[in-house]
Amino acid sequence: MLSYHRPSSRRSCAIFSVRASSGAARSCCSRDTPVGPTNPGRFGDLTGWECFVSSFHLDDAVQVTIGSTADGEPVISEEDQALMLRHGLGFALEVVRLVNRLDKPVAVRCIISANTTNGKFRFHRARPGESWLTADLDSYARGWPVEKLIVVDSGPAGLGGTPW
Repeated sequence: MLSYHRPSSRRSCAIFSVRASSGAARSCCSRDTPVGPTNPGRFGDLTGWECFVSSFHLDDAVQVTIGSTADGEPVISEEDQALMLRHGLGFALEVVRLVNRLDKPVAVRCIISANTTNGKFRFHRARPGESWLTADLDSYARGWPVEKLIVVDSGPAGLGGTPW
């Protein structure tokens, strides 16, 4: 369950709370977190904030079959994960095309991911010294659930804090 608490008149940071099935609540933003151009809300930098606000679940936008395990965890087949990645790649290429048509184009990074429980698309402006991703992309394949990842960069090589 996701709940939203409006900020007080003195604060510009909204509070989002996620209530797990266990009943425990986890706050996604603290009222005491400084807000500003380099630290929006609970995020350490603008890249983190942009990835949060631009992300959406591909399984909400692409027709996939979502099964479930005996304990209710969602399960998405390898074929449907690949389908979400293909649709996410098409969306990323469209984002890049539109950004390049701006009067002053900026470098962007689109991140498409899929695993056995969901698929996500997110993008952010590429900035030196900031990255949503770890430099070791292979680490996503070693986690659980195993993450399949496509990264689309537009702009100069090395921009966005990763070595590739």
